[in-house]
Amino acid sequence: MSKNNKKRVAVSSHQSQLVDEKAMDTLKYRNLLEDFLVLQKDFVSKKRKLRTVEQKRDVLLAEVRYVLCTLDLYERFLRRRHKFLMKMQSDNHQLEQGSISEKASCMEDLVPRKSSPIGDLDPGKYAAMQYEAKVVGKPLRVNKKPKNGLINGKSVGKKKIVLQDQVIFND
Repeated sequence: MSKNNKKRVAVSSHQSQLVDEKAMDTLKYRNLLEDFLVLQKDFVSKKRKLRTVEQKRDVLLAEVRYVLCTLDLYERFLRRRHKFLMKMQSDNHQLEQGSISEKASCMEDLVPRKSSPIGDLDPGKYAAMQYEAKVVGKPLRVNKKPKNGLINGKSVGKKKIVLQDQVIFND
């Protein structure tokens, strides 16, 4: 019997080694699977974070482009406005200089010149002179057509037609 016992022990130890190897393999597989699942969760969460960061970046880039576009428009507006105001200032300056010289010449035309303090005292001479009135000052501005489409408080252009009555069809 002892021989049979030894054989059984040898067979059972071999089987136990196979069982131990299978258990070790399944344990390794479970550990590797757990590691893989943890890494996959990390990967998915980092991928989501990357997408949100990319979306935020895209939004910021769009805002920056919008701000730059509005700054360009505003800069162009300011350049044009500055140019217009400088032109108006130079025109006003020229008008002021021109009006001063016109006033002086106008006054010279209205007041007759005497050659001597005791000049000709003939009243008929001055009655025959014609006096012209000159307009001194800024020229009147021609009214431009308003840009909002209103003329005398009434809208011009596209009109919205509103149908208030309902039509009833009888068969």
